[in-house]
Amino acid sequence: MKMKKSEKRFLIVLFGAFLILLPCIGQTEIPGKINYQGYLTSATGIPVNGTVAMVFTFYTVATGGSSIWSETQNVTVNKGVYNVNLGDVTSITGLPFGLPYYLGIKVGADPEMTPRIPLTSVGYAFRAKTVDSVGSHAHSGGDITTGTVSEARIDPLIARDSEVTATVNTHASRTDNPHSTTATQVGAVALNQANSISNLMIVDGSVTDAKITGLISGSKISSAGLNADTVDGKHASDLQARVTGTCPAGSSIRSINADGSVQCEIDSIAPLTQIPSSNTITTVDSTGTTGLYTSITIGNDGFPVIAYFHSGYSDLKVAKCGNAACSSGNIITTVDSAGMVGYSPSIAIGIDGLPIISYAEYVNTTTGYLKVVKCGNAACSAGNVIYIVDSAGRVGEFSSLAIGTDGLPVISYSDYTNSSLKVAKCGNISCSSGNTITTVDNSGSVGYYTSIAIPPDNLPVIAYGDYGSLSARVGTCTNAACTGYFGVTTIDSGYESRYFSVTIGTDGLPIISYSVRFPSGDWHLRVMKFGDPSPTEIGLGANTSITIGSDGLPIISVYYSGLLIVKCRNVSCTNSPYLFVDGGNVGAHNSITIGVDGLPVISYQDVTNGDLKVVKCANRFCVNNWSRR
Repeated sequence: MKMKKSEKRFLIVLFGAFLILLPCIGQTEIPGKINYQGYLTSATGIPVNGTVAMVFTFYTVATGGSSIWSETQNVTVNKGVYNVNLGDVTSITGLPFGLPYYLGIKVGADPEMTPRIPLTSVGYAFRAKTVDSVGSHAHSGGDITTGTVSEARIDPLIARDSEVTATVNTHASRTDNPHSTTATQVGAVALNQANSISNLMIVDGSVTDAKITGLISGSKISSAGLNADTVDGKHASDLQARVTGTCPAGSSIRSINADGSVQCEIDSIAPLTQIPSSNTITTVDSTGTTGLYTSITIGNDGFPVIAYFHSGYSDLKVAKCGNAACSSGNIITTVDSAGMVGYSPSIAIGIDGLPIISYAEYVNTTTGYLKVVKCGNAACSAGNVIYIVDSAGRVGEFSSLAIGTDGLPVISYSDYTNSSLKVAKCGNISCSSGNTITTVDNSGSVGYYTSIAIPPDNLPVIAYGDYGSLSARVGTCTNAACTGYFGVTTIDSGYESRYFSVTIGTDGLPIISYSVRFPSGDWHLRVMKFGDPSPTEIGLGANTSITIGSDGLPIISVYYSGLLIVKCRNVSCTNSPYLFVDGGNVGAHNSITIGVDGLPVISYQDVTNGDLKVVKCANRFCVNNWSRR
C-alpha cells in the first residue's frame, strides 16, 4: 500500500534558431559561429539560474555514430534562458556542411539529451563562404569564352594560366595607354593588386554558371547577390524561413517549423496571479472495487497517466486521462489480468515517451513475481509487452520504478521469501533482457513499502521499512545498478514505518515522507530532509506521497479523514499546515505529481465507493478559490 510519485526528469526546452550571416562577395569575413538559444529547467521544472557546463556536439546521424565537432562552454543561464555561440571554443569553419547535421546537448554530468536536434539548412550557408574566394581560383583560357570578360574587368596581377597571362601582358605592354588610366585613378587595376576585382566592377549577369566551378550552380549570379537556388544545389525551400509565429501568454516556443511558424507548449510554472477557481475532482473509474495502490505520472502529451490495482478482479489497470484534469476523454485499459496481478504498481515515462510499469504477481504464500509491462502506446491500450523480471521465490511486492540518467529503468522491491530488499537494473528500456538483480539489504526483516528516486549523480536512493527493528531506513547505491556497496542510514526508529515516498529536492538531495504507527495505533506523517539531524513531525496521516512543487518546495498528499496536502514552507517542511482537498473516507492509496502547468494533480481511492478519483488542483496550494491580489 505504498504510494508512488511520478519520476521527475531533467528537462530542457529548446527554442530559437540557428543563425549565420552571409554577406555579399567582397564584404568582411563571415563569423564562423552559429548562434543558439535555449530554455533550461531543473528536474522539477524550475528555471535554472547561474552558470552550468554544457557540451555541444555535431553528428551526421540522428542516433549513435561519432561526433564530428564538439565543444564545452560554461553557459550563463538567467531564469532558464541561455544564449551561446557555437564555435566560441572550437572553430566550426572547417566543417563542410555537406550532409545533414544533428546537434547533441549535454548538461553537467547528465548524459546527452535525446533526441538530437537536426540542424536546419541555414547552417549550410557556411558553404557559400567559398564564393568570397572565387577570385583566387586558377582558370585556363579554355574556361572562358573569348570576349565575355572585358579588359576593364581583369586585374593585370590576378593569378591566371599562361594563356591568359600572355594575352594580358601583351596588352599591358602597350605604350599608348589605350584606356587613358593613371596610377591613382579610381577603379584603375594595377599589376599584382590584391582584391582588385570587386562586385561593382562586374556587369550583372556577365559571369555565367558555365564559367564557375565548385559549389556554385544554377543560374547566374544576380545583382541581389547569390540566388539561394545556386548554393550547393539547395533550393530556397530547404532553408529556414524567418520566424513569424508567436505563442500565447503562458506558453513558450518549443520548436520552429520550416515555414517560420512555431509550435508552442504550456510554461511549466503557473502564473503568480490567477482567477479564483475550484479544484477539479473526477471519479475516473468506478467499475467494482478499484483504485488501490495508485501511481501517477505525466505522459508525453502533458496529460496524466495512472497505474492502479483493481482488487475486484485482481488486475493491473491504466487510466490515460483525456485532459490535464482527467475530467473527460479518459481511456481505461486492463493491462494484465493473468492471475492475481497488479499489486503495488509504479509508473514512469521511458526515454521513448511511452509508459513503463513495475508491479507484482501473487501466486501463493511462497511464490510471486516482479513483472514489468512496456506499453505499446501512450495509453497502454495496445501493443503492450509483459516481462517477468524476477521469479526467485515470492518477490515483487512494494515495487518502485524510476528512470536512471542513462535512460534505463531501475526498480526497488521486496523479497518476501528472504525478508530482503532487492534492486533490478534493467538492461534495456523495456527490461526485456540483460537485467541485473541484486539483494542490497538482508539485515533483518526489510524491504517493505519501498520508494526509489534518482539524484543527478545517477546513484539511486531507496527508502524502506525494517519490520524487524521497527525502523525507517534509507539506502544509497554506489553505482547505477546498485551492485556495489549499499550505504544504509536509519532515519527513524522505535515505530513501525510505512508508506515511504522519496523525491529529490532542488539541491539534489533526497526528501522522504513516510508514516509511523504510535502505540495508540494512530499513524503520524513525518518528513526527513537529507542533512537534517532528525525528521520533522507533521501530524496524523498515512498513505503519503511527495513531490517538488513549482516553487521548489515539497508538497505532500496524505490520507487522514479525507484527502489532505501539506504545502511545505521550507525544504524540511517545518511549521507546515495541512490543507483540505476532498472529504469523506477518501484519499487512501494517493499519488501526487506536478502537471505541465505547474499545478499538482493527485490520484487516490474513494474508500467508501471503491472508486479511482483524481483531483486537479486549481492553484499551488490545492485550496479552492485561492488567489493573490
